Amino acid sequence: MTILKPYQTFSLPIFGPWILFAVWLLVEGLVWQHYGTIEAIDSDFYLTNAQVLSQGHFPTDRGLWYSSYSIFLAFVLGLGGNLTTVVLLQFLFSGIAAFALYKVVYRLFQNYTTAFIAVLQYLLWIKIHQWNSYIYTESLFISFSILSFALLCLSKEIIHYVFAALVVAFTLFLRPTGICFFIGICGYLIFLLSHKKQLSISFLLIIIASALLLILVLVNKMLEEYIYYFIDSYSKAELIYPNVNLGLSAAQQLDKPSPAHAPVIQLIEFILYNPLYFLKLFCIKCLLFLGNAKPYFSWLHNLMIVIVLYPIYTFAVYGFKKMDWTKENVLMISFIGMQILTISMTSENWDGRFLILILPFIFIYSAFGVSCLLKKRECPHPANT
Repeated sequence: MTILKPYQTFSLPIFGPWILFAVWLLVEGLVWQHYGTIEAIDSDFYLTNAQVLSQGHFPTDRGLWYSSYSIFLAFVLGLGGNLTTVVLLQFLFSGIAAFALYKVVYRLFQNYTTAFIAVLQYLLWIKIHQWNSYIYTESLFISFSILSFALLCLSKEIIHYVFAALVVAFTLFLRPTGICFFIGICGYLIFLLSHKKQLSISFLLIIIASALLLILVLVNKMLEEYIYYFIDSYSKAELIYPNVNLGLSAAQQLDKPSPAHAPVIQLIEFILYNPLYFLKLFCIKCLLFLGNAKPYFSWLHNLMIVIVLYPIYTFAVYGFKKMDWTKENVLMISFIGMQILTISMTSENWDGRFLILILPFIFIYSAFGVSCLLKKRECPHPANT
């Protein structure tokens, strides 16, 4: 009979994934038991788009930016499924995303502790998983943004990259936040191309200019549906959607751009016409978004946010500072930065759900920061890919 030594009784590479799987089953079981299947205010919009799509008409209004979710709903419902089927699939994809997160974090850092901590944070942040029960885009976007990131990092053959490209394309049109993720993808590709020694600087500049032009076109197209609401929210000093100004008064004199101009030009003009007012609201909304605590949350809710989220931020900043600049790092920080910029320019949502879209990537930085502190020696740098 072989006697195991004390340090041999537990192996994180062996038991870690099983522990995470057990945690996932427990969390998803509790969420399903508590929430079940939920239709909220925006659910009718998505279901209507899915019905229109199933009739052969592709959305051309703001439904375009949710078209992947409409396709998903139309596909499931068209095959005889119901809303419970949709929700169960969202739970399933969340589990697949957790597995992918573990694989990609280990691939980046070659460290089981970092992978374990990243996924554990993802699983224990219940607010992420409660949206699996909603007929909303948050669940699939979080899952597929993780899957997209993992596929890009783990792919080795052409067929893998083709599949990754399809998953990325699906992710980009799950919700308007896809634009932020697309900018992260552009950063990833530009960083990758910049390290190809056979490429000339002029060719690289052409690629960068083309990416910027494409982003500008997409942003302008999106703003066609949202520029009115953007300006209207500032005229009401809206900090949190819908119409929550937390006692802040709107500017007495607000200079508005010409509606005849292109949406992106209107956006720029509005900022230039009202710089101090815009900057004040921008900073407040940024703090509300990242701080996540809200005056109307219970004191216990806000206390838990401060106790749990703020240390995660601290570890994430430390991890970011320790992490080498790689294409994966560029993708993550670009996506996180653009989401922060977008919400700070528009409005935070009353329930704080816009933050959860970037939390999985913040968890990666945080897990790396924790691992660096635990090891008390040179950090495990990301693998060169």
